[in-house]
Amino acid sequence: MIALDPPRFETTARTLIAGFGGTYNSETSVGIPALWQRFAPHLHPGQTAYGVLCNPDGTGNFDYICGVEIPDLTQLPEGWRHVEIPEQRYAVFTHRDHLSGLRRTWQTIYQKWLPESGSTIARAPEFEKYTSAFNPQTGLGGIEIWIPIKP
Repeated sequence: MIALDPPRFETTARTLIAGFGGTYNSETSVGIPALWQRFAPHLHPGQTAYGVLCNPDGTGNFDYICGVEIPDLTQLPEGWRHVEIPEQRYAVFTHRDHLSGLRRTWQTIYQKWLPESGSTIARAPEFEKYTSAFNPQTGLGGIEIWIPIKP
C-alpha cells in the first residue's frame, strides 16, 4: 500500500466518453496498456483522456474504455465504444507516482481508504482521468482516480 492524499469530493455532470474498449478481469487487465497504445494516435496534445471501468458482471469481468469526452453520439467513429457517466458524487484521488504504480493506488483506495472512510461505492462507472498535465512520454503527472460514492 502507498500513502494517499485525502480525496476531494465532486459531483460530475452527465458525461459521454467514447474510444476503444474491451472486456477484462484481474488476469487479463494486463492488456489495457495495449488498448491505450492503439488509442493514443486519436488523442490531440493536451487533450484530457479517460480510462473508464464499467459494466461489471458480478463474476470479476468489467468493460474498460479508454477515450475522450464527446458531446453526443451522432458522430461516433465506427468501431468506437461509448459509456455514459451519469451525474454522480465521486471521491477523487490524485496519483502522484509513475503510471506503472497506478494499480497500487487503486488497491490502496479499495483496501485502506474505503474501509476506513465509511463510504460506500455507488453503482456507477469508476474512471481514471488523464488531464492535460499528464505526460505520456514520462508517464508522470495529471492522473486522477474517480470513485463513485453514495451520498
